[in-house]
Amino acid sequence: MEFKTQLGLHPDTAEAVYDDKSLLEYVNLKLTSIGQPVFGDLSDSGFFGLSKSLLESYQEKSRLLADYLPPCDQRIQSFIAEYFSDLDLSEMPHLPNSTLILDRHGVARTLSLPAKGDHFSSDIVDSYRIQQGVLHDPKID
Repeated sequence: MEFKTQLGLHPDTAEAVYDDKSLLEYVNLKLTSIGQPVFGDLSDSGFFGLSKSLLESYQEKSRLLADYLPPCDQRIQSFIAEYFSDLDLSEMPHLPNSTLILDRHGVARTLSLPAKGDHFSSDIVDSYRIQQGVLHDPKID
């Protein structure tokens, strides 16, 4: 197992490998690659400047492959089309073309709360950043 990528821990010391700033830059790059809004101004990030042409190439390849579904997704899409075939729909429901893959330790935690905050509150849930991750405290259990 590759501890640094999969667990986000140094194999000898069990210390976190990535700091919050690095994870936020990584999440911003992932969001940019699928055409979603990001936090902050990326123009002052040196790493983003270096990776801009790579991201543009990735976005173009994604655009060209937008109609391609892997075999498992194609089976799901075929089921959806068959299931809703008797309805008079102006547009058939379909699986999303771009998805965000949580491929690294800490990405979900970074996305769970505001980028520059340790707390989120709504009428449904209160969420807090804690040392072990994120604590979600629903208003009603």
